[in-house]
Amino acid sequence: MISKFFCFLGYTFLVFLGVVIFWFFIIPYSILLTGPFTLKEIDINNSSFITPSEAEYFYNHGKRKIEKNGKTCTEYFAYKDGVALKTVCE
Repeated sequence: MISKFFCFLGYTFLVFLGVVIFWFFIIPYSILLTGPFTLKEIDINNSSFITPSEAEYFYNHGKRKIEKNGKTCTEYFAYKDGVALKTVCE
């Protein structure tokens, strides 16, 4: 009886681990591969790790060239309302 319980816990842990790997690695990087943005552009907080929320957010955004303080910059914006997410100047 106890061995069946531990076996169940082992399988539950493996399923949980699979879901975590899928959510934190496969989804963000599959969005990254299908989108026009680079890893550096998607990493909003510069943590060198793309979270699922960052990947999803950039999946629904575009980029446009703007001029800010005499510099050429790239502004990332939301498609739905045009609000700027991030501005990167050269």
